[in-house]
Amino acid sequence: MRSLRVAAVPMRIEPVPHLEAARERLLAAVLEGYRLLADPALPAAVLPGRPTEGGAGSPAAAVARDPSRGEVPPATPSPVHPLEPARPAGEAGEGADAAAPGGRTSHPAGGHAGRHVGRRADPSSRRPDPASAPDPGRRRAGVPPTAVAPSGRGRRKPPWPVARRAAGLVVLPALAGLLPLSALAGEPPRWDGRLVSLARRYGGAAAEAWEEWAAGAARTLGIYLCAGTVVLPRDGGIEHVALCFGPDGRLLARQPQLHRLPGDAAVELVPGDEWHPFTVEGWPAALVVGGDGWVPEVGRWTSLEGVRLILHPAHRLDPVSPWDVVAGPWQVVQQTQIYWVHAAPGGEVGGKNLAPRAAVFAPCEITPGGRGWLVREDGGLPAAALLERPALESIRQAYPLDRYLNPGLYLRELLPAYRAVATAPPEPVPAPPVALPEPAEAAAAANPRRRWRRRGTKGSVGSGGTGTAGTAGTAGAAGAAGAAGAAEPD
Repeated sequence: MRSLRVAAVPMRIEPVPHLEAARERLLAAVLEGYRLLADPALPAAVLPGRPTEGGAGSPAAAVARDPSRGEVPPATPSPVHPLEPARPAGEAGEGADAAAPGGRTSHPAGGHAGRHVGRRADPSSRRPDPASAPDPGRRRAGVPPTAVAPSGRGRRKPPWPVARRAAGLVVLPALAGLLPLSALAGEPPRWDGRLVSLARRYGGAAAEAWEEWAAGAARTLGIYLCAGTVVLPRDGGIEHVALCFGPDGRLLARQPQLHRLPGDAAVELVPGDEWHPFTVEGWPAALVVGGDGWVPEVGRWTSLEGVRLILHPAHRLDPVSPWDVVAGPWQVVQQTQIYWVHAAPGGEVGGKNLAPRAAVFAPCEITPGGRGWLVREDGGLPAAALLERPALESIRQAYPLDRYLNPGLYLRELLPAYRAVATAPPEPVPAPPVALPEPAEAAAAANPRRRWRRRGTKGSVGSGGTGTAGTAGTAGAAGAAGAAGAAEPD
């Protein structure tokens, strides 16, 4: 497993007027995450006292990020701001990846010599600059020869940034596939009972369009892309499904949500019963969908199956407690010692606000201050980090939690039982009890004053009513007297 750059983008779920607007939202979110992957100073997991060689947490990288140290840091390519348009190749200031006129590769100012200001550099001790050298986790996707000319003349400018092609992973949040569904239905995105009828009518077409767009974006940029989730019609409700695509645009995994939590009852969610692990740049990975991130068994069995990277498109309604994520993905990561990329959307569904969040969780032992995450954003901003294998494997070897989870018991007893429960047909929901009307006598006994007034009123009405009321009153008085006489002792 090589180092892997990951980005979580909490895109907003809002009404869109047509399918093209939904497509633009998808591409904008993917580009936002893609540009973060080129940041040379992504936070990484490092063991205390044992920095990863050449990683973001190494001393050399720390010098490059901290000008207050004794040495002058080298000039590094400036990261592309997520909201700024990408500059084409060959433009000044693009750094080591820029192409100089005439097809020559330009070198950044102040390369290796810039690190040894005021003293002679020993040629035998020269090492590649970690900030300018290619990252082990970087992979350059093939660019067609007609895409960009080195001189920048005579060729059409590509619609995607091609100056930096770092292989990485971009994770979009759950409910992202509601955008094309909203455009086709002509209604705002929603997560309530109305969603079932919309999914039956437009769910298939919306999911097909979303899958086509996401596959094209992943193939064009040469990245792994978790395109969030889509909703599909199923017998008895809907299915909540996450999708992940490879750099070639191929669908790597299609994972349904496995549990129906109380918040999913309104949309008649039908839980799935299949689990599909896959590989991301050599990392054993799996998708965890929606509320499954708050079910500890999901993370536990994925870890026992060898998974080291979880992609979690989630969604939470606002207001949400800051401890909500601690009760879910954070505590699962601490139990299983894996990396967890979490993305939750902003915006609103069905008039209810969503709580945006982007985070990359890791075991406490390999995160700064033991906090349990490499990066976390709760205000709707994206988050990116560099995942290092040596740090994760070191802590797993030093304290192997999987051995204490009794994996034999899980595989022998709990896993078959869990599958049996997951595949069992849903129990019929009992009808609510029907309240029978109370008898008139019971109602009158409950309010004696009202009964007395009713008798007096009936006795004062005309002759017909008087006779009936009088008879009833006489019978009632006789009955009461008889009851009183029977109650008295002889």
